Amino acid sequence: MSEIIKSRAFIAVRATADLAMAIIFTILQLGLTVDRSRLTVLIYGPATRYPICMIQCLCALLLFLFNLDLVSLPLAVIYRYSVICRRGRIQLLFTHRNLPLMIVGFVVVAASFAGMMQFFFTYALDSDVTYTPLQFMGTPIEVQLKDIGFIPATIYCSFLCITTTISYCLMIYSPRKIFVELRSTTLSPQTRKLQREMTICMLLQVSTALLPLIFSTLPMFAFITLLIAPAQINFFGTTILALLNWQPCVYPLIALISIRPFRQQLTKLWTRKTVLVVPLIHSTIFTTKDAHISSMNK
Repeated sequence: MSEIIKSRAFIAVRATADLAMAIIFTILQLGLTVDRSRLTVLIYGPATRYPICMIQCLCALLLFLFNLDLVSLPLAVIYRYSVICRRGRIQLLFTHRNLPLMIVGFVVVAASFAGMMQFFFTYALDSDVTYTPLQFMGTPIEVQLKDIGFIPATIYCSFLCITTTISYCLMIYSPRKIFVELRSTTLSPQTRKLQREMTICMLLQVSTALLPLIFSTLPMFAFITLLIAPAQINFFGTTILALLNWQPCVYPLIALISIRPFRQQLTKLWTRKTVLVVPLIHSTIFTTKDAHISSMNK
């Protein structure tokens, strides 16, 4: 596969995963609360009418997609770094033989942690916690961690923290090396500008800006913090996980704001149009033929 096809494949996979996560978030409508020093995840969306086994499958799929999205975050930028900076050993990871093995490894790791956590979750249909502001939404389903699941949850949270740190470090390191290489190589201005714009677009697609960091990792760290040190937050914790619902909307928003043609079109929509009035001046132009005919008539 060529460089363009591989880059498009990375973007398409992430877009598909984000779309699937948005659909699952809409079905589940997750909330978070801490009552009586116990952390509880609430499900108060349309999924409350589903059987418990289907809810478990949706939660497992959501964790799997979240893990896979986090693990595969820097792949596209690392690939561009290996191509532009000519790192042969890294390019070996993206060959026809090694790329499927790497993808299978990521899928196995993401599925293993998602499946492991399902053994330590309990799903309660009858809620014994009072959620006064959420009464109009009906009785939510409580998802709690078993007493024996604290150690597996700690391992899983450590995996999330380490993966997030490594991913964002690679996302910061690779573009810097790419820009240094583009400035040092003897490329034509058009080629250098094209490579730079492609790298910036790739960074926008794989969420290196501040907004995706807030909408994706902030709820994760809030969940880990409340798991280790519970605090009485009642229903206010629902606003923490509500950020995850907006995560798929962040990438198009960043593209609209950061890419110049999109930003110019948005500026035209919101700026007031000025009407330029040009006075109309009537003038008569005679040709030499018209002048000759006029003199003959006289």
